[in-house]
This record gives sequence, C-alpha cells and structure tokens, in this order.
Amino acid sequence: MKRSWQALLPLLLVIAGAIPSASASEPILTAVLAIGKIQLSWPADFSHYFLLEAPDPVSAAWRELVVPTLITNSTVRVTLDPTGSARFFELSSGDALFDGSSLDAFRGYQQSDFPTASWSTNNLGELSMISDAPSVHLITRVPYASFHLKWEWKTGASGNSGVIYRGNENHSNIASAGPEYQLLNNSAYPGLGAYLYMGAAYRFFAPSNPKFSPVGEWNRCEILMQGNHVEHWLNGARIVNYDIGSVAWNTAKTSAGANYNISDMGAGIGGGLGHLIFLHQTATSVFRKIQIRTIP
Repeated sequence: MKRSWQALLPLLLVIAGAIPSASASEPILTAVLAIGKIQLSWPADFSHYFLLEAPDPVSAAWRELVVPTLITNSTVRVTLDPTGSARFFELSSGDALFDGSSLDAFRGYQQSDFPTASWSTNNLGELSMISDAPSVHLITRVPYASFHLKWEWKTGASGNSGVIYRGNENHSNIASAGPEYQLLNNSAYPGLGAYLYMGAAYRFFAPSNPKFSPVGEWNRCEILMQGNHVEHWLNGARIVNYDIGSVAWNTAKTSAGANYNISDMGAGIGGGLGHLIFLHQTATSVFRKIQIRTIP
C-alpha cells in the first residue's frame, strides 16, 4: 500500500529521531511539510549517510523539493533490497570543492596546475585572491551538469569577483566563458546598472531585492542549476530565476554585448556539462565552505 506524503511525514520524523545528532537540540535530519511538499534538511558538513524510506515509485513531487534542500536521484540511491511497497534511499551531504585546506578540485583557467602565485589559503579555512598578483581564475577540474553549489564570500572595500557556471575554456576573454553569479561590494561602484550588482546574472538579469552583508562580513551564496533552469540565492533568498535558451535569455544575451552574445554562451563544454570558474579580479575577495551536490 502506498503512503501519502502526509502519512510519510511522521515516518521521516521517526527516522530523524533515530539518527545520532551533534546535540540534542540539533537533529541530523529534519522534515517539514509545506505547500504539499516535504522539505528535508541536514547540516552542510554532515559527512555520514543515512537511509530514508519513501513510497515506490518516487513521485515527481519528490524531485521538486526546493532550496535549501534537494533530494534527487544523484543524492538518493535505491538499495538492492527494497521492503514491501517501499524502497530505501541513501542521502549524502554533497562534496567539498574547498574544505578549508585541499585545493585539488581546482586548476588555473586554461592551465594545468593550481595558480599558487594568485591564490592563497590560511589557517581559518579561507581561500583568498592575492591582490596585485597575476589575474588567474580558478576552474574546476571536473565539469558539472545539474548541481546545487553553495559557498560563502566576503570582500574588502573594492571587492569584485564572480562565479561562472556552465563554463568553458574556449575564449581568451573570461567574460565569454559562461554566465556569471556577480560578487561585488555595491557601495564601491555607484551608478552601475542593476544587472551588474551583487547577485546578478552578470549583464543578463538583475537580482530581485538582494540582502547582502557589508564589507568584512560573510555572504551565503548559492547557485541552483537543473538542466537549463538557473537560480541565484543570496543569504537565504532567491534573487535571480531564469532559463538558458528562453526568450528572456536570448533577449538579455543580445543586449549584453559582443562578449556575451555568442553561440556557446551557457553551452559549457557540450552535452549539458560545464565548469565552474571562480574569478580573480585583483581586488580582495575571500571564499570559504565551497560545496557542491550534483542533481539530475
């Protein structure tokens, strides 16, 4: 007999209570039923796995869970021993691109090695651009299709950086490599168009009511990409929402200028895959807790 989502919620909460937690007040897994959907959440640094029972087959609603929680085929694996009409799913917390020390996930843009002259780490678990150093961008060694990327970023007075997604290395001008999540201290650059400010899809789409932290404080940034659908999140709120290939995208691309209105903009390396590129723009920028979870 298949269970309704309402009937599943108590089951989820029972499972949550059975899982060891960091403290009595902070369970590893929590579940909330909202607007007909179940939202699951767990700490970003959770490094173990647990099993979750769910109806079989998994309905479309299961795959449409919203940020901050994504339960998808890549983070949910069916066991070989289902029980009755239910299957068990294994959930994981995602992969660290930068865990505070290892830089193995990156190399220099159009280079084979990590650019140690342009980026540095410290004992606080931070990844920083070296000011006045050669401007060498970081690119992930692995390309990604659909994903949920999270990181924290803070800036100095003239801070300016960005994260390109669905990127490639086809162009000498980094502006042409792919769409960009803009990272900027807005107050240092008055008079710019809204599509150039913090959280924007740079030159394409302006952020909607962004709430960013001041200089020296951390901003929680996220990119959600599923197929050609893209969302930018900043400090817990969605601020950009668009689809690559849509009428709005093509209009924005045409208006963005010659470096952006190119055939492979947003196409990555093909096949729905593209690299992530962290920009070195000479001004002070600091990253930490860079984590990715692949999704269908």
